[in-house]
Amino acid sequence: TEDKNTDLFFALPFSYGTLGFLTAVKIKIVPFKPYIKLTYRPTYSLEEAMVVFDRETHKGSGNDSVEGIMYNIKDAVIMTGQFVGKHEVEWDKVNNMGRWYKPWFYTHVQTFLQKGKTTEYIPTLHFHQRHNKPCFWLTYLWAPWANNVIARFLAGWLMPINIQLLKYLRENLLGLETLDNFVLQDFILPIQSLEKGIKLSAELTDIWPIWLVPSKLHSDNPACPTPRGGTGMYIDLGVYGVSHIHNFKGRDATLRAFEKFTIEHKGYQALYAETLMNLEEFKTMFEPTLYYKVRNSLPFCNEAFPDVFQKVSREGRNGVVNDKKTN
Repeated sequence: TEDKNTDLFFALPFSYGTLGFLTAVKIKIVPFKPYIKLTYRPTYSLEEAMVVFDRETHKGSGNDSVEGIMYNIKDAVIMTGQFVGKHEVEWDKVNNMGRWYKPWFYTHVQTFLQKGKTTEYIPTLHFHQRHNKPCFWLTYLWAPWANNVIARFLAGWLMPINIQLLKYLRENLLGLETLDNFVLQDFILPIQSLEKGIKLSAELTDIWPIWLVPSKLHSDNPACPTPRGGTGMYIDLGVYGVSHIHNFKGRDATLRAFEKFTIEHKGYQALYAETLMNLEEFKTMFEPTLYYKVRNSLPFCNEAFPDVFQKVSREGRNGVVNDKKTN
């Protein structure tokens, strides 16, 4: 916890299973409410999107959820939500978007660029699974017909595709894993660097939509490492899709450009995806002192588990070995 075995508690994030097996977790939760009141705010320039997103993200209270989807360098929809009880619902504004025949979430959100600011009430479970059917916006790549109104009515119950089947299709039939212009990356940037990050993504890939979701990083406890960009709001910039620009530099070169930008702007890369950083860059992005202190203190940890660089990075998997006894 924050007060007991604090080193282990704070080293677990970004350790990716390299400190041992986590068998049980206690988490803080908020009381469940059955609906979320979701307000869609369309914006029509990058500058306007950044102003609205910054304002709604930094509200001291009133927003339980903030999310943005950008459809091109100008057009975006910023969504804010507050969880509510049944007695607070305006029933004529309920959208049961999780039903099998309903449009995919990101296409539904896009309609508010024409409709203007709108509020809906969505069942909480439906909201929680809003990106499942379209796999954000990747389902279109292997089932371009699936969001057609007839297809949704007849076969929408098939979605979302089982993750193992999806992995098989992606790797063996569609070849997305070997397609040089396929990008699947998340970068967590300080909010003040978000606009530059969006412009870089547009320049490198021109992939749309892109996903924006905030998270507060802080170090209230002295044992917790201070975020590289300082305590504050960070934004997950999610870039998923196939680039069709004629001067695309290739997946590796593009990823290296993203990684360099993220390091320079004191952000972080989500490590579920491919990582091309070398060891020194990795240590710059993820300050390793606490991590190695914990590894070296746990019995047989160094013998039983690879370190995180070896596990998640291409260079590490190819035999670049970190000195496990140093930081």
